[in-house]
Amino acid sequence: MYIFINEFTVLPYAGEVLKRYVGNKLVKVIANPTEKDLKEFGYMPLIETEVPDCDVETQYILKRYELVDGEIFESYTVVDITIDENEG
Repeated sequence: MYIFINEFTVLPYAGEVLKRYVGNKLVKVIANPTEKDLKEFGYMPLIETEVPDCDVETQYILKRYELVDGEIFESYTVVDITIDENEG
């Protein structure tokens, strides 16, 4: 299970104790969360895809994440490296 940060970053659940606060008051502590508990705290399954091939001399791979119906989808885009003629 993973938590979505932004379109370029997701973080896996790392085994930490989950804590729920209402204002400054601690109201819930979960040491061994179930999948349902993780979902309650915003964690979702990650749907991984295969990394495409690219020519490392002329291309790079851009990884992105997208939220769709309570799941995080990983996607890759092969981008051509462009050289600015005015540089150098």
